Amino acid sequence: MQWEFIAALVLAIPIILLPIAFIWYINSGNTYHIIHPPQKKRKKELPETK
Repeated sequence: MQWEFIAALVLAIPIILLPIAFIWYINSGNTYHIIHPPQKKRKKELPETK
């Protein structure tokens, strides 16, 4: 292989993989929150309005 091809691969692979990893991170976080909703409870309940 020529060195230009190897240099192009070294530069292109992170450029392609970083956005994919970032999108995967966002999606996995959203999936986690859907499966395990936050357990925080309100300290003060709002009065019901009629």
